[in-house]
Amino acid sequence: MLLEDIPTSYATINQDLVEKTLQTPDKFGKFIYEKEGIDTDANKVGEAFGTSFEFTSDTLPRPDKLIVIDLYGVEVALFFTPEGCDYYMHTMHGAENDYYKQALCGNTQALAFNYTKDGEAVCIGAIFPSPPDGGLLAHECQHLVDYLCEDIGIDLCMETMEPRAYMLHYLFDKITEAIAEWQEEYPEWPNST
Repeated sequence: MLLEDIPTSYATINQDLVEKTLQTPDKFGKFIYEKEGIDTDANKVGEAFGTSFEFTSDTLPRPDKLIVIDLYGVEVALFFTPEGCDYYMHTMHGAENDYYKQALCGNTQALAFNYTKDGEAVCIGAIFPSPPDGGLLAHECQHLVDYLCEDIGIDLCMETMEPRAYMLHYLFDKITEAIAEWQEEYPEWPNST
């Protein structure tokens, strides 16, 4: 088991936990990894690793929404504020503070990204600070498809056009659903969340 295989919410709690996880992957496998988040029940962590610490799902940063593409075993993290993305990326992956907030200044209305470490994709995601129109959403989805294909080893050529088109369609639909859910949960968005 590699460190990258461990859900990052657990991997960043403390180094001892990471070491124990690497030594006992069968125990780690008992944790529930849900499509929209990670089970962060402190009692389960304590039981499995013989340690205890105080944390809740509210204290661990995570994407606002998570889209899972089961066929390829990849995920796309969605954020609806650049501040939320910066907090997650800095805390969980060590990204530079305020990087995404600065990237979204000026005329930039949305941003797809592929955060890498040592040449490996760590987090592929997108930030939508306000509801995008169809054209902007399609534009960002195309970037996401390219990042995902690079990550999973699908060449960008004529022979792979159809699977990439299906992935684009899937992402467009899932992000549209995620935005609708977010607007229902936070009707004041984009003004505040």
